[in-house]
Amino acid sequence: MAMKIEAGKPGDGMKYMYHCPVCGGEMIGDGYTVVSHCENVDLPLDIEPDAGPIYCELDQEI
Repeated sequence: MAMKIEAGKPGDGMKYMYHCPVCGGEMIGDGYTVVSHCENVDLPLDIEPDAGPIYCELDQEI
């Protein structure tokens, strides 16, 4: 399944918005100030902002 990439809205601080390849949920974060992550994931507090994207898991309840 290919990721859908759309241009972000002006002023939203995000260069691109795309969807999680696992569940299709919106990806949040710009990968520089906030780690890019699926909207259905609770981020750990100790994650660095420039870490790789974090996707949800198939067995996770949404």
